[in-house]
Amino acid sequence: NKFRKLQFLLDTPSHNYRRIISYGGNQSNAMASIAALCKRKGWKFLYITKALSLTLKQHVGGNLKAALGDGMELLEIPHDEYREVVESLYSPTYDKRVQNHEGDLVLAQGGADLGAKEGIERLAEEIRVWQLEKSIEKLTVVTPSGTGTTAYFLALSLPGVTVITTPLIGSKEYLEEQMQYLGVLPDNLTTVETEKKYRFGKVYSEYKRVYEALLEQGIEMDLLYAPKMLIALSEALENIEGEILYVHSGGVKGNSSMLERYRYKGL
Repeated sequence: NKFRKLQFLLDTPSHNYRRIISYGGNQSNAMASIAALCKRKGWKFLYITKALSLTLKQHVGGNLKAALGDGMELLEIPHDEYREVVESLYSPTYDKRVQNHEGDLVLAQGGADLGAKEGIERLAEEIRVWQLEKSIEKLTVVTPSGTGTTAYFLALSLPGVTVITTPLIGSKEYLEEQMQYLGVLPDNLTTVETEKKYRFGKVYSEYKRVYEALLEQGIEMDLLYAPKMLIALSEALENIEGEILYVHSGGVKGNSSMLERYRYKGL
């Protein structure tokens, strides 16, 4: 999923940029993906996040370990100053801790950039070809949403297909507001909620059960995005006609650190 979002940067000549700057959570899939991209392109990568916990500093793992291993420079910001520093990236002068450089590109949290449309359109074309090859008349594509970028551009690129998503951060209204920054919401895009409210990044026994049930079938999904989407899908299943295609948008690289958290919580 993040590869699709970053396709436009993969296709960009290396000399166009010197450094990529992004921000977000300390175990972000996007963070690890951008770090790998920058290593490949020869770009510096500065990532801004809220101050790490002492536990994480002592036991660096998951996506953070992978990103640091790929050369990412991490800038920790106190919680009460984080928003101000991020907002400075969109002003003529960055916060002094970031410093302006010629050849910088600021990439929004989670890779939520209009440039993501290019890679997701390629994914949509692959889905169209697959649908034709399988002679599937009615198709529903399901994918979870952080920023909603993938779901939005998939729906836009697949007008004859229903796209279903669920918000992982905040409410349905908040997610749809985020997607409207990209453009008008397509009619074939449906946002569903789970009956139970789940907080992003928290551990839940239901999530672990979903993860383990899939593992038993030989499928590894992530523990952050997929469980909520699959719970929402199971609750909405009777209203879905035709075949379902699930687009996995959570990287499994972060599972090691999430499983450690489940062990710590006794789950």
